[in-house]
Amino acid sequence: MQIKLKIPQVKDYINLFALSAIWGTAFIGIEIAIKQFDFFQVTFARVFIAFLFLLPFALYKKVLFPKDKKIWKLLILASILNTAIPFSLINAGQVHITSGMSGIMLGFGPFITLLLAHYMTNDEHISKYKLYSVVLGFVALILLLGDNLFALDIKQLQGQGLVLLASLSYALSGLFIRKIYGVSYLNLSCIMFGISSLLLFPMMLYLYRDFHIVLSDSTFALIYLGIFPTAIAFVYRIKLVQEVGIQFMSQVAYLIPIFALLWAWLILDEIPKTITLLALFIVLFGLFIRNKK
Repeated sequence: MQIKLKIPQVKDYINLFALSAIWGTAFIGIEIAIKQFDFFQVTFARVFIAFLFLLPFALYKKVLFPKDKKIWKLLILASILNTAIPFSLINAGQVHITSGMSGIMLGFGPFITLLLAHYMTNDEHISKYKLYSVVLGFVALILLLGDNLFALDIKQLQGQGLVLLASLSYALSGLFIRKIYGVSYLNLSCIMFGISSLLLFPMMLYLYRDFHIVLSDSTFALIYLGIFPTAIAFVYRIKLVQEVGIQFMSQVAYLIPIFALLWAWLILDEIPKTITLLALFIVLFGLFIRNKK
């Protein structure tokens, strides 16, 4: 069973804009957090803090667990693809690239989503202009990767590749989320973060038996990451995916790279290179023409 999509309303676009602004700050939080913690610690902290934050609200709303085994299978797959895998990939990638570059690499998610949704859903097929947008996205990707390829910057290429894989994981997770029904947005988010926490906890214990928390900027960045661009943002992401579709939701890529670069400039004084801005322009233009009839 697949939830029938509704036509996007003004409030959906407002939610999309707000979500993009919040999500754009995630890359700043990651860049600060990985100064003290390694990428797996940041991944676990994000999902566990998000779970702890949402749990009281879910309990207040009286969490109803799904009874259908098929839904549980989808929940586990979506949890892995929506949190555990992409968080780890982004955190590992940002060890080698800036927060602004990380935001732009995630901007390729909609192009991946277009292709996947065409073959894996019944109501989100590709069109001529959407195909043009995919080509433009590929051109922008070549520009970004080519810049480091010619410079033989393997670390930068590795970081970009990891974040690009994260965007693929997000696209796949959206397809599974669309098939989950009978669970509220809040409960679905809480259950997914709970599943991810359980899956990651054994590895956390194995790798960091002597782990100690010291209050610092990195610690506060972790708390911020867990609450705002993770717990709160993902509730709204699931709401938009289920109500108006993964292609509408994927339009955050219009705004996330812009906000990522803006926050990086305002907070971390990171000035993007000319080739990065050119690639961003091509990405945004490709996303613009994807909606033409």
